[in-house]
Amino acid sequence: MTTPASTSKKSRKQHTPKCRSEALKLAERIGVAAAARELSLYESQLYAWRSRQKSWPFSKRPRHTSRSA
Repeated sequence: MTTPASTSKKSRKQHTPKCRSEALKLAERIGVAAAARELSLYESQLYAWRSRQKSWPFSKRPRHTSRSA
């Protein structure tokens, strides 16, 4: 017998800018794969943070941009 799919959403974990910065420093030292394993993150998350950090030089980065038609 199967159970019905849950309709409640699981909340996403919000990482602070300091946490992201420390994770990226660790990834530089020991590598992305090892840092992801150690911090229980996906490698893709670290790559996304690194990409976002390089592409936006300011400390406060917009998460989403709105497009007006």
